[in-house]
Amino acid sequence: MVSVRRLGSEIAAEVVDLDLSQPLDAQTQAEVLAAFYEHQVLAFRNQKLTPDQYLRFGKYFGELEPFFLSRYNLENYPNIYVLSNVKKDGKLIGRYGAGMHWHTDHTYQDAPASATFLYAIEVPPEGGDTLFINNYAAYESLPEEIKQKIEGLRAIHHYHTQEHLYTAESNVSEEMRQRIASHGQEEGATKTVIKRSQTEVPDVTHPIVRTHPVTGRKALFLNEALAIGIEGMPEQEGKELLQYLCDWSVDHTETYAHKWQVGDVVVWDNPSMMHTGTYTDPKYPRTHYRLTTTGSVPY
Repeated sequence: MVSVRRLGSEIAAEVVDLDLSQPLDAQTQAEVLAAFYEHQVLAFRNQKLTPDQYLRFGKYFGELEPFFLSRYNLENYPNIYVLSNVKKDGKLIGRYGAGMHWHTDHTYQDAPASATFLYAIEVPPEGGDTLFINNYAAYESLPEEIKQKIEGLRAIHHYHTQEHLYTAESNVSEEMRQRIASHGQEEGATKTVIKRSQTEVPDVTHPIVRTHPVTGRKALFLNEALAIGIEGMPEQEGKELLQYLCDWSVDHTETYAHKWQVGDVVVWDNPSMMHTGTYTDPKYPRTHYRLTTTGSVPY
């Protein structure tokens, strides 16, 4: 029997004393997946995994997918994507500065990512948390008239890079925000949207209210950066409604902040939640290995 300890009041749990370096039998796999869909975020502490062991664990959740920015893939492992602020020979060994806004992964795809995994290789002594919110609860807490207004609406998702340094944390001091902005300028990071070719990554639309493919529950399906409008609605009106829904989600649900330890493996359920990275002081190394599984077309 898998032992599960709740971490947040609404979401997130730790699976206790499960060694992911060993294969999981069918019963354990089933119990882990059941806990995953119940708690939406699962953490596994004190893991020591080879890349192959990490991949084997990821495959219990579905088919793994490579990220198209392949220059940051782990060598010889196209499904493992490196996130890092560490430099080797003057060059970053992983992607840095992305994901620091409330989002669901890969919403620019027809079938966005289902599960996302991070495996902590190096962690800073402070900062660098990952924040999560529950979009089931966000939808359920909406006023009835807003639920009726957004039923059937589809958001337009447009891929672009947003490699700026930023933090979504609400309690950050103005001094810290200025330090973050200054560091962003030093690194050459920018808030400027760098658009990719429409033929390379064409726009897609997804329902704003998504039915979860496993649980059948309804959740808001949002991306603060990549959702740029609402199909059939004037541009500004659509943007304002999407921002209202993002703000509502953050303000009316619990935020679970995962404070990383070396050896943590954390997996979360993209169809039912949003997450964001937070700032890491550049004097502290931070490296994670990321996996994602292929999702289904939202409905």
